[in-house]
Amino acid sequence: MYNLESLLNKALIVKVSGDAARILLIERLVLNIISRASGIATLANYTMNIAKQHQWSGIIAGTRKTTPGFRLVEKYALLCGGCSTHRFDTSSMIMIKDNHIMAIGSITLAVKKAKHLASFVNKIEVNKNFNFSFKSPNSFTFISCKGRM
Repeated sequence: MYNLESLLNKALIVKVSGDAARILLIERLVLNIISRASGIATLANYTMNIAKQHQWSGIIAGTRKTTPGFRLVEKYALLCGGCSTHRFDTSSMIMIKDNHIMAIGSITLAVKKAKHLASFVNKIEVNKNFNFSFKSPNSFTFISCKGRM
């Protein structure tokens, strides 16, 4: 999964100074946040490397919901791993999914209704599931590939 060269490249993530008692109060919280972000960035980078190995020219984007209160951290971790953040929140664009298409009856009608309700500056994206997924090694994470219409 990892090559030796990437493991040897090290970077200072955080440098802390101050009162030891106060540092120790927040140490575990900070380590947990860094660990979570590092895991997201690592999986994002791993996914990007698989795409490159298969000469895939599409965009890998984090389209899943984020952990409440951690949106900014998790979106930044995706960027660090080489993926796109897709949209920051639900106000960033209108996204039409399979269930919307099924409820309205067609992609064309769903887009027409969205255009009617949206401002001219809103991007409208249609996500259609291609049912392509893979299991990453050493974990139970499944990543689905979504396509743009």
